[in-house]
Amino acid sequence: MVVGVVVALMALLHLRGGPMWEEWLNVLLGVWLILSPWLLGFSGVGNAMWNALIVGVLVGALALSLTWEKPKAA
Repeated sequence: MVVGVVVALMALLHLRGGPMWEEWLNVLLGVWLILSPWLLGFSGVGNAMWNALIVGVLVGALALSLTWEKPKAA
């Protein structure tokens, strides 16, 4: 839940024209979500694992696409 709150805050920063580092933080959070089932030991729980993987891929891919879209000054 903490990662979700941080992703939401970074998205709000982006909407307000925030700095570029917030997108890179979202990319890192997406990678964390992808790896979290194995690092935190819940890879055996099917629904939770798939949720973390799918949301991680979406967060990471969308944040990465925004970094390529229009570079902003930091």
